[in-house]
Amino acid sequence: MKKLQALFLISLLAGAPLYAQTHHAGEKTLPPAARQWVEISVAATRSFARLQDRGGNSQLPYQDGLSGRALLIVFPWLSLGAEGTWFEKEKDIPFVSVAKTHRYGAVAKFTLTPDTQPKVYLLAGAGKTKREFAYSFHFSETDTTDYLSLAVGLEAQAWRGIFVAAEGHEMYYAHTLRSDFFQKKHRWEPGLSVRAGVRF
Repeated sequence: MKKLQALFLISLLAGAPLYAQTHHAGEKTLPPAARQWVEISVAATRSFARLQDRGGNSQLPYQDGLSGRALLIVFPWLSLGAEGTWFEKEKDIPFVSVAKTHRYGAVAKFTLTPDTQPKVYLLAGAGKTKREFAYSFHFSETDTTDYLSLAVGLEAQAWRGIFVAAEGHEMYYAHTLRSDFFQKKHRWEPGLSVRAGVRF
């Protein structure tokens, strides 16, 4: 009986280090994922404004610009924040010296596949678009309108927290362009963006 008790005690003492090694090894192989709180990105974007003069001739079919976005990551599938886009005149337009468009507003990002690569996401936003025109005969005008936006994107991780993405988006304006010299027949305005950003 004493021999059996001694063997049982020896087996417990021998098994304790093995359990400790297994436990610590498991902790090392499954480290907790680092929590990311912020996403910042910039994009080259093209918006198909399709502006016409009063005669119906196309004068500004598209504008190229730069977009910036800052998001707070609330959940892995939801981020909230703000974005802005700045466009400049892309070609010579008769009698127009300046044609600028600024867009800014709030945006929500819904990541549909947060645990896969590449990731698919949706964007929903609302804000204001301001168009400014200055003419060579010393006259200028400004038009501001509210917008709603919806976009779909495809994102891939480039290196650690750095990512690249492509987006297609559609804007809907509260009213068409109000201008003495230009018109925008449709409230819808499609666009494309190529984006790069970082999360931390």
